[in-house]
Amino acid sequence: MMDLDIPLVFDAAPEWPAHLAPPVLHYKSSPYCPSKDGKVQPILRSRSLLTPDVDLNVYKQKAVIDWVQIRIATPEVHQARNMQPAITNMLKALGANGTVYVSGPKEERRYIGRDFLVKFQQPEPKTLLPVLEQIIDKYAITTSAANIPITGIEISVDIYVKHPHAMAPHEANLLRWQMTDILRRHLRPAPVLTEMEQGWPRFHGAPHDPEKATFLVNPTGKDLSPGLIVLAARLGLDKQRLTALDLKQHAQPKVDKTGYIGPRKGLVMLRTMDKITDRRDPLKGTFVTLPLERQRSRLEVTLTGAADECGGHGAVHLNTIGALYRHSFKELRKPFFDFFLPSFGKTCATKELDVKVTSTEQKVFARSGVYGLDRLHRAIEDLQSQRYAKRLIASRPTRMYEKGRLVAWSPFNQKIYRALKQLGTDWNRHG
Repeated sequence: MMDLDIPLVFDAAPEWPAHLAPPVLHYKSSPYCPSKDGKVQPILRSRSLLTPDVDLNVYKQKAVIDWVQIRIATPEVHQARNMQPAITNMLKALGANGTVYVSGPKEERRYIGRDFLVKFQQPEPKTLLPVLEQIIDKYAITTSAANIPITGIEISVDIYVKHPHAMAPHEANLLRWQMTDILRRHLRPAPVLTEMEQGWPRFHGAPHDPEKATFLVNPTGKDLSPGLIVLAARLGLDKQRLTALDLKQHAQPKVDKTGYIGPRKGLVMLRTMDKITDRRDPLKGTFVTLPLERQRSRLEVTLTGAADECGGHGAVHLNTIGALYRHSFKELRKPFFDFFLPSFGKTCATKELDVKVTSTEQKVFARSGVYGLDRLHRAIEDLQSQRYAKRLIASRPTRMYEKGRLVAWSPFNQKIYRALKQLGTDWNRHG
């Protein structure tokens, strides 16, 4: 396996010096070696790893809570539009920097009643409990602040380029673009998130349909090559299980487009983005460009749920405000922010199949990253297992386990872990 350069792709061409080669993400190849005292797993024997040629120490990571939404019930009837400025004034008096939005139980803007959703943007651990205590007192709510139920929360890990003003703007931009691409290319959360209907990894935007989704790996198999359709039918396989063998079913995400995993209105949704603007108003088409030192690559998870269900936040034990102040945020790293390096064989296993396919490990990784590569490996296993069951081949294929032929990217995972751990420390000390 040789080193690899992957050109970065954009929806809108960015400013870039004309005398320089187009921006790329360079990868270095090395033989796979297990950690100290570890044994080489059969599934990784004689394989090579590709590692991004970036210095992780030129970046800094910070985990934050973007927003938390609570549900409160008042004994008297109130108007959401009156409660919102009242709570805003409470926040200002406490010196809080965040904002608040008050709505009805179904997020109605002009709600009048007793059941309210209150969303705090950029909540701060030192001011959230005090403002909730003031709300309880003002509206005679019969519960404690710690017992107020959470209905949703969004947690982000922001990755900044250190000292961006000490380098040329295009150099700082390149480092940020590379990190944004790394977030998409190396993230592979649990299949329960990536394989749910309407939740497949994707980005949105097309010349004539901005809402149209482009999937990292097309989940439908609609345009699968005729040879694979025939092969699936002959072996009794669902053709969707073989889509990763067809290279045209893979797509490379664009740096300047937001990446999604999970349904937009689902209990869990992940997003990755090149965060260079804020305060976007889609209706007015307005936004504020962030200063260079605040521009970053962002990875976020949104956890929500209705009043009568556990929800994504409940599944990770963030049911109440009290739980928020006791939570071990570092435990979110594994289920939502899990990063891997790709491994490659000396020859691609697609050459061993009895049908001509367009996908190879290198070509697939260049498009759809470790997610697409893992899908390719599992498609090969499905196909070969079925051939073995029908006695068309003599050897049983090597079994794929949870990680497959991917290798945990420990140095990067540790940086994400430390950022989340610090978030927990910040909230725990004010609980």
